[in-house]
Amino acid sequence: MTQAQSYEAWRITYQTDEQAARSAFDTAEMLRQELLESRAAITSLERDVSQALTERDDATDFIDKILDEVLGQNRHEWTSAYEWSDALADVELKMAALKAGKCLHQIAEPAAPPPLQTTPSNEVRDGQ
Repeated sequence: MTQAQSYEAWRITYQTDEQAARSAFDTAEMLRQELLESRAAITSLERDVSQALTERDDATDFIDKILDEVLGQNRHEWTSAYEWSDALADVELKMAALKAGKCLHQIAEPAAPPPLQTTPSNEVRDGQ
């Protein structure tokens, strides 16, 4: 191999390495930019979720305060046996009584939710 051929081989190798390095750098830069954009999107989503949770908690507190005013402080706690629909029915009952002209002390308190039915796991069933 002559010196000119050797130089040409080195030049081609250098250009190929330089192109590969530039390509790798461009790819790394693109990935870095995507990472920054993803972090910004995650931060925005976290902020949105936090705001939604705060709004939900504020709405729940607001509803609880209204229910305390309408139904009294001794009302039922939220359970699977006493849900929003039950509270709404109790409020509607109280409001209907108020419209009918009854005093608050004349309005019956809402009925207690039924007791939970539990069965011990070691109980023998059906005569077994």
